[in-house]
Amino acid sequence: MRGRAIGLFGVAFPFAPAILIPAAQWMMDTWGWRSVFWGAGLAVTLLVTLPALLLLRRRPEDVGLYPDGAEGPADLVAGGRRRRGGDNNFTATEAMRTPTFWFLVGSQFLGVFISGSVSFHLAAYLGDVGIATAVIGLAISLYSITNGLSSGLWGYLSERISERYIGMGATALGGVIALLLMGVNGPLVAVVLTALYGLGVRGGNSTLGLIIAQYYGRQSYGAINGTLVPIGYVGLDRKSTRLNSSHGYISYAVFCLKKK
Repeated sequence: MRGRAIGLFGVAFPFAPAILIPAAQWMMDTWGWRSVFWGAGLAVTLLVTLPALLLLRRRPEDVGLYPDGAEGPADLVAGGRRRRGGDNNFTATEAMRTPTFWFLVGSQFLGVFISGSVSFHLAAYLGDVGIATAVIGLAISLYSITNGLSSGLWGYLSERISERYIGMGATALGGVIALLLMGVNGPLVAVVLTALYGLGVRGGNSTLGLIIAQYYGRQSYGAINGTLVPIGYVGLDRKSTRLNSSHGYISYAVFCLKKK
C-alpha cells in the first residue's frame, strides 16, 4: 500500500495553507507576529517531533512485521507487485552512479520548471485575458483542491498501474490542459480547465517517490530522495520558490487586489 500512503501524504501540502495562512494572519492581528513563530514552533514540537520520536519506526521489520501485510520473507516476492522493487537496496552514492538517477533528475527539473511557471502565473494570465477577479479566485481555489486530491488519486492508482505509466499520463494531461488554457474565452472554460490542470500536474510529483522506492529499494530511500528532489527543484526560480510554499498565496493575492 505504498502508493496510497505516499499519495495521502502528498495531499497535505496543497491543503495545509488553506488552514495555516488564515490562522497565522489571525494570530498576528491578535497577538503580533512573534506569536506566529512561537505557535509554529510549539505545534511542530508537540504534533510532529514528539509523535515521531515515540511512534515512528524505520522499517516494519524493526517491530517484527513485513511490508504490505506480508507474513514472511517469502511473501515479499510472491506476487507481481511485490516482486517489483525486490531487495535491491542502493545507497545514495550507488544510485547517483546510475543513468536512471539522472534521468529522474532531468524529468523533475523539466516538470517543476514548466508546471511551476504555469501555476505561479495562472492567476495573472486569467486576468490578462479578461476573466473576472471573483472567477479567478474560484478557479485557483478549485486548482488547489484538485491538486491536493490528485496526490491521493494517483497514489492509489499506482497500486494497480505502473507508476511510470501514471507519471507519463499525468504529465501528458497537464501539458494538454496547459495548451488548452491558451485558448480560454470565458469564465466556465477558465474554471474547468484550471481545475483539471490541478488534477494532472500533481501526478508526476506523487509518482516520483514511488519510482525511487521501486528502483532503489527501501534502505536508503530518504537519502536518495533527499538528494534527487532538491537538484530537480533548481527549476524553480527564487520568486517561484517563495510562492511554492503555498498555492493559497495566489488566491489570497487575487482577493487582496480586488479589495484594493
